[in-house]
Formats: sequence, C-alpha cells, structure tokens
Amino acid sequence: MSEIFHDLVVPYLGPGFCCALSCQYFHYESFHKPIQGCKGFENFKEIENNKMIVDPKFSLHKFMDFAANQKWKCFNKKCPISWSEPFHCQGDSRCISFSSFCEYFNITFTSDAKSENKISHEIRDTIIHSHKAEPNEFDPDCPDLPDLANDSGLESDSDTDDDIYEKSKPKKIAKSQISEAKVIASCPEISPCCPCGLRGTCAKTCPCRKGKTKCFHCLPSIKGRCSNIPQFNMLNEKIQNESSKPTVLQNKKLTDENLKFNETPLSFADQKMIQAYGFPMLNTEGEWKNDMWENIWKRTVALRGKLYTLPGGAIGRQFVSTLAAEVFALSKGDSKSEISICFPPLILQRDKDIGKTADIRRLISRRLKLWNEKRFLELISEAEICNKKLPLSQIKITDDKAIEIFTRLMWSGKIREATRFITQRMESGGVMMPNEDAIKPAGKTVLEVLKMKHPNQADPHPDAFIDCDDLPALIDVTVTESHVQKTAHKLSGSAGPSGADSDHWQAWLLKYGNHSKELRESVAALIERQANGILEWEEIRAQKAKREIALKKLPTGVRPIGCGELMDRLCDKVMVEVTEDDVKISCNSDQLCSGIKAGIEGAIHSIRQLFEDKCDSGFGLFLSDADNAFNSISRSVALWNARVLWVRCSRFLYNSYRGFAILIIKGTSEVLLSKESVTQGIPSAMKLYAIGLLP
Repeated sequence: MSEIFHDLVVPYLGPGFCCALSCQYFHYESFHKPIQGCKGFENFKEIENNKMIVDPKFSLHKFMDFAANQKWKCFNKKCPISWSEPFHCQGDSRCISFSSFCEYFNITFTSDAKSENKISHEIRDTIIHSHKAEPNEFDPDCPDLPDLANDSGLESDSDTDDDIYEKSKPKKIAKSQISEAKVIASCPEISPCCPCGLRGTCAKTCPCRKGKTKCFHCLPSIKGRCSNIPQFNMLNEKIQNESSKPTVLQNKKLTDENLKFNETPLSFADQKMIQAYGFPMLNTEGEWKNDMWENIWKRTVALRGKLYTLPGGAIGRQFVSTLAAEVFALSKGDSKSEISICFPPLILQRDKDIGKTADIRRLISRRLKLWNEKRFLELISEAEICNKKLPLSQIKITDDKAIEIFTRLMWSGKIREATRFITQRMESGGVMMPNEDAIKPAGKTVLEVLKMKHPNQADPHPDAFIDCDDLPALIDVTVTESHVQKTAHKLSGSAGPSGADSDHWQAWLLKYGNHSKELRESVAALIERQANGILEWEEIRAQKAKREIALKKLPTGVRPIGCGELMDRLCDKVMVEVTEDDVKISCNSDQLCSGIKAGIEGAIHSIRQLFEDKCDSGFGLFLSDADNAFNSISRSVALWNARVLWVRCSRFLYNSYRGFAILIIKGTSEVLLSKESVTQGIPSAMKLYAIGLLP
C-alpha cells in the first residue's frame, strides 16, 4: 500500500493534502496542499514533524474517484451525452470513449448495455482490497459509494472532516502488480501521452518535456493549451507512428471510437495557427466555471454604467493605488481580468440621492473599505440597488441644454467631441436602440440586423494565406510607463461594458502624481505580458468583452460598433503606437488605410489624373463597396498575415482574437459573440484589416 501512496498519491497532491468542504479554499481548489489559513494546516504540520507519508484519514477510493474525474473528462463533441452532460467522465457507460476507459483500468467491457462491467481480480486486489472491506466502503454494489462519472456522492458542506474521510488500513502490494499497472498506463493508444491536466500547459513539470520529447496527445492540447506540441506537419505523423505500435492488451481491438479518441483532426486554419503561434484557435467563448468573480462580472456589465467622477485628495489616491495593484496582479497572472474590470464600477457606482462632493467622498471611502475586507458580494448588491434607483427615461435635450453641453466640451479642449455632438444632432444620426426599426433591410429590427452582421466562422481557402515557409522570428516588445503616459493623452471615446469612459481613465492615469505613475507601470507590465506570450482566454475574457452599439448610417443602414473596455483599448492603442511603423512598411501603397499620412488625398489625386488621361481611350472606373467587410474578413487569415508581416504585434492580436469575444447589448438580455473578422471600434482594427486583405 505504501508503494501506491508513493507512486500515485504523493506526486499528485503531496503528503497530508486537504479536501475539507468547510475549508475556505475548497471552492478554488478542491484537493490542495494545506497552507496558512487552511483548516488542515495544523494537522499537516504534525504530519511533517512525524515524517508520515499521508494523512491517516486518507481514503484512497475518494482520491481515485477525484483523479479519474479530472483526468478522464470527455470533450468529444460527437459523444451522445455531450450536450446533456458536458465534460462528463469517460467512465460513464453511455460515453463514446467508455471502451478505451475500460481498457486503461483493465475493466471487462461488453457492448451489451444491460450487462454490468466487472473489475478484474488483479486491479481489485491492487486498489479495492488495499483497504479492509467494510459494508459501505470499497463495495462496488454499495449505494453510498460515489459514482465515478459524477459528483453526486460528495458530502454536503455541513459534514465534518471525520465524516468526509474514513479510516484506512494499508496493506502491502506486490511490485509486479504496480509495474503491470504502469505498463498499461503507458500504452499510447488508450491514454494521453502525459498526465498534465486541463489547467496546465505542459510547461515545467511535463514528463514529455523533461524527456525532451514532444506531446502528441495530452489533455491540454484538447483545449489548445499545450506548449509542448510539435509543428502541425509533424503532429499527424507522430500520432500515426504511435498508433501503429502494438498494444499491450493483445486480446482487445480498438474500435472506431478509440481511434477518434486518440486522433484530433485539425483543419487547415488550425494547422496554420499552430505553425504560427503554437496553439490552434479556441473558437469558443471559453469555459465558464461559474465562480464568484464570473458571476459578479455578469451582474456588473448588466448595470447601466453611471459612475461618479473620482474626487481628488486621499480618497482618489487610494482608489488609483488599489486599481494599480489589481492590474499588476493581472499582469503577473495571479488574477483574472474580471477583478480589475469590476473594481471601478463597484466603487464609483452613482447613487441618485448622493450628489455633494463631501458625501461622495464618504461613500467611496466606505466602498474601498468593503473592497479591502473582500466583501465583494455586498458591493455588487449595493451597486444593483443604486442602478435601479436611476431614472429610466432620458431627458430631452433642449436648445439651451445643447448649448451648455457644447460650451462645456469646448472649454474642456474637446473640440472634436463638441463638433460631433452638434453635427449628430443636426444630421439626425447617432445611436439606434435595439428594438428600433432598422429601415434597411425592411422589416428587421436593429437587434436582428446586428445578429446578421456577426456571421459564424467560415473555413478560409488555403490560397488566402500568404505563402511563407520560413516564418520570421518572434520579437519581444518592451513597453514602458512613458509609452502609456503618451497614449493616455490621446484616449477618447465612450465606455465599455463596465461603464468607465476615457475621461475616467485619463484622470486615473495622469492626475494623481506617483499613484498614477504606479498605475501606468502596471498597465505597461500587462501589455508586455499580453504581447510577449500566449495567455489563457478565460484569463482575459472580461478584458476583451465589448459593448455592442448600432450607429445609424446615413441615409439608411446600421453600422455595428464594439466599444471595448478602456483598459483594453489603452493596451491596444499602446501596441499600435509602438509597432505601427511595421504595418506602414509592410502595406506601403498597397493599403492606404494602414496609417500612411495623406494616403486618401494622394489616392484621390492619382485616380483623378489617371481618369483624365485614359477617359478618351475606352478606360473607365469601377466603384464597389464590400458588404459587411469588417465582419466578413477571415480572422485566421488576418492573424496568419500578421504573424508574417506584423511580427511584433502578432501575439497581442492572437490573444485578442483567439476566442469569441462577448458582445453585450445594453438594455437587453441578448449577448452576441464575435466569431469572425475584426472588431470595429478598437485602434488596431483598421490596421489588422489592412494586413488581412494583402495578397
């Protein structure tokens, strides 16, 4: 028994691990090593002092159930129960990969659904009878034993640790049995090539990486997270070579489902992405864990986004310092973007009953105290109450009010915004409501047109990719605080889903002395991390979300615009500021929208001169307008072209478009996904569009 502990349990969890349901860290990591503040930390210190291998309360069958559920989750979309029970265990007899699961654990498998699967005596002696059999322990027919395919057997939160763990009595096991189990586990046809979990990336502790070999089939590669995966042209060859080796179980034959389990066919676009970035496109909105911060973020973006202007003094400096700390934690990978995105609206949410500056200071000070005490649920509940009290109807702007707004914008130096405000009123343009009639096409609402403007992802033609057999080397980008400061002066535009607009972020970045400098340094570190590596999509999903609005085209039509979070637009604008010369050199005169100065004027004069010279010779001009151009260009082609022609910004763009960005439409419960093309409304959109259209 001690050998199983040494070979399986200790390397996986470490001695004396904690899985108490009452532990404050249980919801973050169910099985973890005891740390300071953990309920089992004192017992763990005694185990270390006594040099014991495992906690005497350890129950092996519960650990095996946990490990099987984590390692053997099914992600096959063709599985018949994938829609009703996503990410279920392959130990479920209804699963398409159940036969390979049985072969791995040496379980007798029959195709008859009515027959029960029986565990062989060898594995039964190795695992089940390693403890003393009791009426409700280790008995396969016992109803109290938790099912391997679900978590329904876990105890409630009110159970104590003594109820969770049952006393076990170790028993010596022959080494031959353990070695036989290891041989079965190493069979490449029926198991992953390494034990790395879905949260890992095969980075440091991967056995394949330590053995200087490439991963050919592992759980991280299913999610596109394996950093030890070979180039796309070597992947299928590796799988075929491994699958041609003889299996240990000679009396078993691999079915078609087993072959599909081992081979993950890649599209041509995914092969190109692996060749360019080492990972395929995620092509989903990511995996939702429904943890606390994901739920808080969903509730936050549903607010109307009415925030106070941050006051000066000590309260303002404390707010900026706290925001800088949250952004820095995101730049180090210690937190998700939901935290830094939700911080401003939770602290600055407007209350219609509080308008005096002194009262606003007291309100913000109290909310900052709640944040430091980690009472986040109280903050979001208070924000929702304040949001409900705000008036729903918009006040009609009179001529006197319009003059007042125009004068205020002019005195603030916002000449462009003031001009747009007046011209939009005169030309009856502006933002269209979701339920408004779109006019063109006839009979459609604005919401229906927005859905039509965001098509599903299409498979691009191989000829659309620029030919490049020898990709240029990836170059790391250095971003400093001065880059962020220079770009902060140019910030403009309305708020993203969280409600913080350019005026808010400009003040936070520039008007609070050393505290603003600290925030700029944190943003610079965040940009460097996103520009010099590939990140998990779930980590930056909230940062990449957009507020979808519909602008009225004149005379008729709808133009979809995605207003990203100001923090993400700031990062994007800094990257464009640092690397835009690369785009100008690559596009040259082939694409005038890449940022060439006076490019449009030069094109007009050239075409006019050409027309005057050739009009009498039978030549003519053909003017065309692409339908929904920004939302129809192939995303994978644009990212491939960026990898070839815009190298320094390519990884930042790949992180921005790897998954489907969430498009939130305020005032409705509808949520759209940006599955294809580039997003109008962010600084790099036009340049990526120009790169994507190059032949």
